[in-house]
Parts: sequence; structure tokens; C-alpha cells
Amino acid sequence: FNENVYVYASWPNFLKLLGISATGFTLAYLIRVWWAYRFFKSRGIKTPPYRFIVGNFPTIRAGVIIES
Repeated sequence: FNENVYVYASWPNFLKLLGISATGFTLAYLIRVWWAYRFFKSRGIKTPPYRFIVGNFPTIRAGVIIES
């Protein structure tokens, strides 16, 4: 093990870190959306039609009432 190894702050390293972070946050968001949808579906709770990225926000914003 060499203790004299340094990671220099350079644009390529910064862009790699930024890309990895953005990928991680995007993946975490998509998993969170999937898990939230699964929560209601597994309990049989009726919800407005669901679109993966925006969810049911457009339907709720339009004021459509879903019968239970």
C-alpha cells in the first residue's frame, strides 16, 4: 500500500463525481417512487391513474375525485 497517492481536484475527476452522484440520486428517486406506488397497490387503496415519473400529480391537480 502506497501512502503517497493523491487524488487531484481536476475537471475530469469533478465530472466523474458529479455523474456518479447524479446517477445515485436518480436511482434513489426512482426506487422511492416505485416503493410508494407499491405501498398503495399492495393495500388495495384506489388511486388516480399513475404515470411513472410524474405520478398522479396531474390528475390530482385537475381536481378529479376518485371513488373509493
